[in-house]
Amino acid sequence: MPSSLCALHQPGVFPTGSVFTRVAILLCMAVLQGAQIGVSEEQRGPSSEGPASAPQSLSVKQDEKPLLREFQNNETSAQDGQYRKDAAETAIETAIHNRYSLAYPSARSHRKVLLVLFARKTSSEMATRTLTDLCKQFGAACEAVIVQPDERIHTINGEILVHEDPAFAELGNQPGLAIINFLKSPEENEDFGKVVATFICDEEEGFSLARRQAVVDTLASLIGSGPASVPKPMSEATDAPGASGQQSASQSAHSGNSDVALATHLAPIQEAEMWLTDYAQGVAQARREKKMLLVYLYPEKNESLREKFEGTALRDPRVLRELVHFVRVRLPESTTVDCDGRTVRLLDDPSLSEMEGRPGLFIVDYASEGEKYYGEVVSVFPFLDGRPYTADQMVAILTLPRGTLTQRTMVYAVRVHPERPKSILGRPDPYLFSESEKHSQYQARIRLQGHHFWESRFARIIRTLRGESTASEVCAESWPGQGLLRAALECVRCWRLSPGHWRAVSSRSNAYGYDIKRGSNGVWYATGIFVNR
Repeated sequence: MPSSLCALHQPGVFPTGSVFTRVAILLCMAVLQGAQIGVSEEQRGPSSEGPASAPQSLSVKQDEKPLLREFQNNETSAQDGQYRKDAAETAIETAIHNRYSLAYPSARSHRKVLLVLFARKTSSEMATRTLTDLCKQFGAACEAVIVQPDERIHTINGEILVHEDPAFAELGNQPGLAIINFLKSPEENEDFGKVVATFICDEEEGFSLARRQAVVDTLASLIGSGPASVPKPMSEATDAPGASGQQSASQSAHSGNSDVALATHLAPIQEAEMWLTDYAQGVAQARREKKMLLVYLYPEKNESLREKFEGTALRDPRVLRELVHFVRVRLPESTTVDCDGRTVRLLDDPSLSEMEGRPGLFIVDYASEGEKYYGEVVSVFPFLDGRPYTADQMVAILTLPRGTLTQRTMVYAVRVHPERPKSILGRPDPYLFSESEKHSQYQARIRLQGHHFWESRFARIIRTLRGESTASEVCAESWPGQGLLRAALECVRCWRLSPGHWRAVSSRSNAYGYDIKRGSNGVWYATGIFVNR
């Protein structure tokens, strides 16, 4: 279990066996919640009787590089998107997107018809009911989305409201359904990506019987007889028994009583493309441009997690400003690679062991030529406990200083603490990172936390960093069996338990260095070193 966390400003201030150490032990044992990303509450750690059972994480092997072969994208979209006829209505409702920006590329990549239902209310029972009924009938070939009144998309010319896109002009900003045709391919389908039909509806009542039949006939025409089919105006369409007569094709649907499938046959404005979908292409571009490679492995089974992360954090203006400095690749979490004749999952690569098999983000450094971590995985940020990263956490991730995987993870853990410690506002010093790395490695090797040989380390630091007159150091250890990210957050949490330790971590310094290493006992040992004039 985590033991004393020592803070040294000069040799011998807090010996390992001091009263202060034993008090710190009790404080650590009293706090039962483990670290969580950012400001969220922490998970429970081991009790006083012993460590809680937790899955053991694989050892970090920093010399292993990610597989750079061209990946075979084994997306099982057709299978995962299959809506069986006997499926429960709630299951179908879960599959309906609530963000146009996610539904549009999904339908395009899966070669499906996209049903876009515009609602004036942020929560529309009519919209959900209408799309649920259509998905029951055409689910295997359709994807659906309810567009909120204020939803915007980012284009190369700035932001626009989705309903103001000229492709949806026939709806006249009224509630209704637009059908976008992504069947087959652009070469085989001249209407690929275009709005081929629009139908206005009542916000409360939905579609009339006749208009609902027109929607069904349009979809049957598209899906049943191929993408070249053009929806025909309905003849003998009636809104009530006994009524008859053919609606004129020239009659505007805006009148509210036409069942003609009007369409602009325009392709909606696409969101500015920020993500590549091929890993090998991303690696080549990052090498060529000497940039960091950011890889987002999106969750395939947790649609809610994906939409929360992509719809909030990835759309924050602060995040967008930082993303442009990276080569960005977006892949499904099930992405596989052909390795020596075997198909293996990317997440199973040893260099990504600290992703813990979860979707999330990782970063490979192709910007630091000549450094030992060039071409290495230098950040891993799995979605822990099914929670998305916030915009603040993404800014912290995207602005980390250069360094190794473990060094950057420790800096992140300090940055996202809710009290915003100021030690990381100083200069990230490569020499102090090196000293922190060596001491963490030594603690991990002997499996004992402490300030071993601080006197000589102190003298070496002051001698090397001329102009600095004081140096301080903090150490901590994690619970056994924690993964890298949880362990780093846990060490910062434990530093917060002691005023002495926290004073060193939270005070601004001229320069700093952090690192953390794992021992053979499954415990991570963290070190932070700070210097001032």
